[in-house]
Amino acid sequence: MKLPSIVILLFFCTFIFSCDGSYHLTGKVYEIRETVRTPIDSVSVKVFVGTSWLNGETFSDSTGNFEMSKLSTPFKALYYFIFEKNGFKPDTIYRKGSRGYSQFVIEQALARVE
Repeated sequence: MKLPSIVILLFFCTFIFSCDGSYHLTGKVYEIRETVRTPIDSVSVKVFVGTSWLNGETFSDSTGNFEMSKLSTPFKALYYFIFEKNGFKPDTIYRKGSRGYSQFVIEQALARVE
C-alpha cells in the first residue's frame, strides 16, 4: 500500500524540525601592546547565525574571557561573531558551523581607535 504524499511530507517535516541544533562559544579578546597580549574586559560579542539572525550576546570578563551556549539551527550555517567596545575598532569574523552541534574557540585581537 502506498502512503499518500502528504503523509510522507508531514513525517519528513516533523523529523527535520524536531532535530535540535546548538552551539558553544568560548574565547578570549585582547589588545596587543608591544608584543604583549593585554586582556580587554566588557567587549560585546554578538553571535549571528547567517547574516541576519542575532542569536545572542555576551561580554568578556576582566581576564578577556567570554563564553556562551545557545540553541541554534540544526543545519550547517555560517556563524558571524562581532566584537565591539568603545575606543576599539569593531571586528567581525565568521566560522562554518556543523550540522546539529557546533563548538567554537576564538582568540581575537582588537585594535584601538586612533
